[in-house]
Amino acid sequence: FTAVAAIPSSAVVASDKVNGTALYAASGSTFYTTSDTGTTWKTTTVSGLTSATSIAVNPFKAGELWLSGNGGIFHSTNYGVSFAALPSCTRGWNIALGAPKTTGGVPALYAAATINGATGLFRTDDHVNWIRISDSGHGFGSAGSIVLAADPRIYKRVYVGTNGRGIFYNSNAA
Repeated sequence: FTAVAAIPSSAVVASDKVNGTALYAASGSTFYTTSDTGTTWKTTTVSGLTSATSIAVNPFKAGELWLSGNGGIFHSTNYGVSFAALPSCTRGWNIALGAPKTTGGVPALYAAATINGATGLFRTDDHVNWIRISDSGHGFGSAGSIVLAADPRIYKRVYVGTNGRGIFYNSNAA
């Protein structure tokens, strides 16, 4: 392995599953993208973000991705050239994309986040309306330590890795 000098070693990284030459990274408020498998990198500053924590790339559409961090969750449809903040979200730790509600639709977005002032595990199918899929009686520990993976084939199936409580899954995430 060879370190990539163009991005910080603490950056979060992701690859585009549709466009095999596109890679993404984020550190602080800087988003890095390459379209040539890492030979050259371009940067964008994500307004409202100072600490990136996770990148989720649409497994069905090239160049569409979500970025989470201390300023919320941000969405890009143009390979990270620009981002729009998702409404109601003020903090995002980990995010994952799963099967869409309808074939060919927007992937379900799962987030360990603070939405409308409540911290927990959420799902949205439209980036506006959030459904809380965790509750205070069945918490998963610190929201910042939750690891998420969503099934790209089964709508509403999400896997949750916890901080010492094991791995859980839900096939009817609200």
